[in-house]
Amino acid sequence: TDRAVRGPTVTTPPVSDRSSRRERSGGRSVARIGLLMALLAIIAAGGWFGWQNRDRLPEVANVLTSIQVQAVSSAPATYDVSPFTAAGDTAQAIDAALQKAVLWRLLKQEFAEWYAARVKDVERLRAQKRDDVAIQKMLADSIVGLRRKHAAQALSASPRHLRQIAASFYDNLQVMAKAGTEHCFGLISFGEASPQVLDMVKDPAKSEYLHRQMTAIFEAIVNGRKSPQNYSPAAKADYDVLVEQLRARGWGQAELQTFSDQRALAQAPHDQVCRLVQDWIAAHLSVKDAGTQSRLLSETLRPLVHG
Repeated sequence: TDRAVRGPTVTTPPVSDRSSRRERSGGRSVARIGLLMALLAIIAAGGWFGWQNRDRLPEVANVLTSIQVQAVSSAPATYDVSPFTAAGDTAQAIDAALQKAVLWRLLKQEFAEWYAARVKDVERLRAQKRDDVAIQKMLADSIVGLRRKHAAQALSASPRHLRQIAASFYDNLQVMAKAGTEHCFGLISFGEASPQVLDMVKDPAKSEYLHRQMTAIFEAIVNGRKSPQNYSPAAKADYDVLVEQLRARGWGQAELQTFSDQRALAQAPHDQVCRLVQDWIAAHLSVKDAGTQSRLLSETLRPLVHG
């Protein structure tokens, strides 16, 4: 649902959550933006658990042995690889390919069972002779689903992690805009699994900033799970500070009205939308008071991690 912005000028936040029904019906507007180890722990729990759950032991063993790796590789992982590709036909080869990516290294550490299932999914699609496009889409959609599931934990992360999400999103928007307006608009409207973004990140050299943004969100999820923070709702005074930052970037009443009106924003030229969203995020990052910034980001980032 749309959330009202508590300010004298801006009346709604720039981003609103989209229901799955609206997404399926094509209602994808730019209002989307603006605003594990458990299995190993079970085994380590001892013989009593094993006896009480002896019927499930074959299932547990299958998860552990299917990818034929018991620890994260010590080889360095990088951001300049596509987070949506995984070479290889066997579980072991697929796991080795994924572990070259910082994001997948983190996902294996923190969501081990989920990770093992994705390796098996890739192996299954390879056996079915599905092409790389199908595998790429499956991985992207799976990551989006996991992000949405843990969105509340991302928004409960420390102020540093909230800033990192915003900064990495801003950097990614700039890179997408340089690649083309439709790449930037695709990221804003449809997220990391948009066709424009998926097409762009087929080239590992163009994947770094998307990779960093996605990793920042999952690092926040991990932090929010371990040390959750409670943020008060942003107040009128907080939005007054934000409007000052926007005016410093050249925003007048026309820009404020466009950005606060979902219908007007949806009808605005795509290049204008890209510019406004970049300004909006940059304004948040320029807020000096830490408390004000955290309250604003905890609301503005909500649709980014939920959507």
